[in-house]
Amino acid sequence: ERTVGCHVAPHALNVAARWAVLTRMRRNDHELYGEEIGKIVDQLGPMDKLRLYDTGTTPEGLSTRLARELRHIIADLHKETLGYPNYEGRFGASAREITTVLLNAAHHEEYDCLNPLAVFDELEKLLESTSVYEFLQQEKNGEYHDHPGLLNQVREHYLDVVDREIRESMGLAAEAQYLELFSRYVLHINHWVKREKLIDPISQKPIDPDKNLMDEVEKHFLKGDEKAEDFRRSIIGAIGARALEKPDEKPVYAEIFKSHISQLREAFYASRRDELRTINENFLRFSAGEADSLEPEDQERSKSMLDNLAERYGYCKHCARDTVGYLLNNRYS
Repeated sequence: ERTVGCHVAPHALNVAARWAVLTRMRRNDHELYGEEIGKIVDQLGPMDKLRLYDTGTTPEGLSTRLARELRHIIADLHKETLGYPNYEGRFGASAREITTVLLNAAHHEEYDCLNPLAVFDELEKLLESTSVYEFLQQEKNGEYHDHPGLLNQVREHYLDVVDREIRESMGLAAEAQYLELFSRYVLHINHWVKREKLIDPISQKPIDPDKNLMDEVEKHFLKGDEKAEDFRRSIIGAIGARALEKPDEKPVYAEIFKSHISQLREAFYASRRDELRTINENFLRFSAGEADSLEPEDQERSKSMLDNLAERYGYCKHCARDTVGYLLNNRYS
């Protein structure tokens, strides 16, 4: 009865599915891809490949050029082992095994919901049964087939996701602010590339592109010995390429530069770590029925945070409290 009627907490199904997919990943042969890009392929872990296959997201630390070249060979990476007896995707956790994990997690005595934390517990139990499941007996190849290690990676990914959801639910900054900053940056580098002045919106006088603005934004993006000039031209080039692909549509920066805007968001919250911890601690007191111990302002913020978690992401009061507590212990302790 509980399996049918209990609340399915956000990410519970995704956690199980992500780990199952990772167990089926294979390491690619880097020698097939040339020296420069081959080095990157050799360093790709299972989670890197999953992100690359899923959304085209490249590992952090790559220059804009290398990230673009890596995305160009996604299809080659995917097809590389199709002719092998043990092709990528053949061995790993099955749908039947994951279904059992989810059913057991739904009956977990510590949680009121089908909770990702219960799923993690059940996956840990599955990992102990190496004699039962053949895929757990595979020889490790770096991070590949290291199934406990893969579960830890899923756990870190889960923490990244819920950290973002909880922060956005606090109302400290609107998502539009990051997009607005990046749009201003694009405006200035576009004039910089063309060696043109732009019109100051206040004085209505011609001014040079704002070097301080460009430097402030670029410090979050430049990797290794990448030059600011090359990065600026790559951004303008990406906009031009999208315009050629879709000439009748205005370029949507939130879509083209999703990862860049995400980095600006992370930088904003990284500078407010202590404030985030306090807000989360107040939320736990509020959700535990201790609202009277909080200042009125903190009560209101906690209530708004719970409402946002419910409306935007589908949390109930129980799984919201479990998730915030788990995040505090693992990211803000």
